[in-house]
Amino acid sequence: MASVDYCASEMKNRNLKLWVFPEGTRNREGGFIPFKKGAFNIAVRAQIPIIPVVFSDYRDFYSKPGRYFKNDGEVVIRVLDAIPTKGLTLDDVSELSDMCRDVMLAAYKEVTLEAQQRNATRRGETKDGKKSE
Repeated sequence: MASVDYCASEMKNRNLKLWVFPEGTRNREGGFIPFKKGAFNIAVRAQIPIIPVVFSDYRDFYSKPGRYFKNDGEVVIRVLDAIPTKGLTLDDVSELSDMCRDVMLAAYKEVTLEAQQRNATRRGETKDGKKSE
C-alpha cells in the first residue's frame, strides 16, 4: 500500500495521468477478463476520476501466429464518461472495478460491432462475410 500511496501522491502533486490496461493482458477470445485492482486502488487513494477508453476488437485483421496487422482493418476507439472516485474508500474498489468493467464491456461490444460493419463495408462484404456482387 505504500507504493499505491506514493503513486497517488505523485499523481496529484505533479498533475500526472495514469494509462493502464486493467486486464493485465489482452483476452484472446474477445471480451474482457476480470480486471486487476491496482489502478482502481490508485484512483481511489488519489480521489481522481477514471476515464475509460475502449478499443474495438481487432482479431479479424490481426494475424496472431504471424504477429502482424493486415493493412485492411479499422479500430474504433471510444472515450467514455469519467467515473468519479471522490468519497470512495479502498473498501469500494472491488465494486468500482466491476462497475467499470461492465460499462467498458458494453461499450466494447458496441464499438466492435461498429468496426466489423465498417471493415465489411470497406471490403465489399455482406453480413455473412461473403463478397457482395
